[in-house]
Amino acid sequence: VIVKKTGDEFAKVVDGQSKKAATDSLNKFISVVDGTVVVDPSLANHVIKYNLALDSKDARTGFKISDQLPAGMTYDGVFTAKLTSWDTGGLNKKEESFPYAPTITGNSFTSEVTVPGPSMLRISYGAKITDLSALQGALQAKYEAKGTNAGAFGADGKLITPKDITYTLKADLNKLKGSSNFDFPDNILVKDTLPAQLTWNTTADGFMTATGLAMSPVEDCQAVGFLAAGFKADAFVGKYCVDGQTLLINVGKNPATQATFAVKAQLKSITGLAVVDGQTTVVGATGYRFRNNASFEYKTGTSPYGRGVDSNLVVLPVLDGGYYDVGVFTKKGAAPKVIAEGEAVTVDYTFTVKAGTGIDLASSAIVDYVDADIFDVTNPSAVAVTGTYGGQVMTAEHFALSAEAGNLVIELSTAGKARVAQIGADKELIVKIKLTSRVFDGKETITIENRATLFGPNDTALYSSETTSEVTSYGDEAEVRKRVYNTVSEKWVETLDAQIDVNGNLVQDTFVYRVEFIPHGGYDQVRIANVNDILPSTTTFLGFVTEANVATGANPVMGPIQLAGNIDAVYENGVVTLKQRDGTLLDAGETIAAYFAVEIKDGADLTKSIVNKIGSSSAAIVPVELPSIEIEKWTEEEGSTGPVFDVFGKLTNDGYEGDFDLAPGKA
Repeated sequence: VIVKKTGDEFAKVVDGQSKKAATDSLNKFISVVDGTVVVDPSLANHVIKYNLALDSKDARTGFKISDQLPAGMTYDGVFTAKLTSWDTGGLNKKEESFPYAPTITGNSFTSEVTVPGPSMLRISYGAKITDLSALQGALQAKYEAKGTNAGAFGADGKLITPKDITYTLKADLNKLKGSSNFDFPDNILVKDTLPAQLTWNTTADGFMTATGLAMSPVEDCQAVGFLAAGFKADAFVGKYCVDGQTLLINVGKNPATQATFAVKAQLKSITGLAVVDGQTTVVGATGYRFRNNASFEYKTGTSPYGRGVDSNLVVLPVLDGGYYDVGVFTKKGAAPKVIAEGEAVTVDYTFTVKAGTGIDLASSAIVDYVDADIFDVTNPSAVAVTGTYGGQVMTAEHFALSAEAGNLVIELSTAGKARVAQIGADKELIVKIKLTSRVFDGKETITIENRATLFGPNDTALYSSETTSEVTSYGDEAEVRKRVYNTVSEKWVETLDAQIDVNGNLVQDTFVYRVEFIPHGGYDQVRIANVNDILPSTTTFLGFVTEANVATGANPVMGPIQLAGNIDAVYENGVVTLKQRDGTLLDAGETIAAYFAVEIKDGADLTKSIVNKIGSSSAAIVPVELPSIEIEKWTEEEGSTGPVFDVFGKLTNDGYEGDFDLAPGKA
């Protein structure tokens, strides 16, 4: 029997290491003007935060950590570290600061650390951008390497890099004469007025390519009566004119004329374009459609002959981890839904890279971000792998598997690359692996969420895919599950951090719980015993809410309310009860869940977690302090050092020479 303190957790540590940059969008400092990357001068000395993670199942002595910054960056000199460790039995979690002072040489550092096992070491530091010209050069090279894929949208809907479009106009006067059966009294004009989001690209080389009729431009359209009878004169046959969005071409009236005009335009903005669904399989992308109409004015007093064409545009989402596109890359998982207590579950995962998508498999890798609490992939050679390429069988020898920071990396081996080259490029690749979970500890239900990313050259994340499986060791019985809603991640969680403001109050004091009654196996058509959820004394029940209002807790009702499965939810004296509706039996065919909102009472002890337990399931709200900012203003007195802070940001010399925090201050 192990007695565990609330909030403590047992060690589930596997060897791994990683480096990540803190999420800090710098896009606002970068723009592109006429193909040149421009870096805002205010980016100088901007500090980017980096985080190193070292997870150790066993103790490590003299473990080497080194780091190399790119040209144009230097360290800010502030390093902090925290160590989370357990005893040798994986119990009694402890968190403490960790002394860390690496040796910095230029824009690199080296260090050695000794840590116990199991443990998790987290190191944070910052690096400043000190050479904007070096950064600009690196970004320019990246921009040019992207070629036609470069480009993004500004906040006003304008394309930083306009999209080139070529429109083709045809004028077959012989066909028109045959259907009209009359002589042309006037020269025929072709008129094309672009939508507001487009412009004619008159400065491009070969703006107009004409066949069947020699063409030349007229510089001053208005001077020759542009869009009026003046441009129909014989003197302008074989001439074209552009005025703003409108192009006008005089093709004459010779019945033998069969002319084609390829004209260059540019799409510069998405503002005002019609949104159209079904244009893309990329999740989060938006499809737009715009129409360009042209008219052929062949006889005064007669309605022009019109023709139009629709064009589609897809705006891709801004993502760091690759696009979710089932038309290119997918990951699927298959697992048994029920297993016995004390057993592990084997999940069959299938990764598919579709044919005809232009993926260079020889320079690509699939990174499978497995849940380290469920799967251990520190020994990749133990993972069974097979596959096909272009319908041809591939075996384990065609793949190279490795572990990186607890994740599984799948690449083609030398033999695999040769196999792909032999069969031919751009065929469908299917990779199948088997992962075996940890042993199920008694009765539990595990939701296995798994994401994989397809990386291309230079470790560029191209596409991602996710799959979810749920496995339970419950038999013919019911499970009760309690969760609280996280409005940031938009997920139901067991533990929710609730931020405290500078005045010691909760930033958010209303929370929504979900209580699920989950029948397993053949547990059906029975009368259930009452399920009682005794709410913490620090909460006030606001009422039951609908699933659509879980993010806000809006429109609560006191109930009782009817749930699926012939179950009712009632509230009375601090207890939410799920009970069988009178005269009915359990109908296990649907999800049975009650949602209700609570408010944390004023004066609640925010030094402790607010734990709500029902059966063996619990949900905890953990008050945490917000990050704080120390603001110091001082005068430069003779001999003053100014404020001094420790590595944790705490002021260590309050009252220093020149510090006038206290009234009356200093004039």
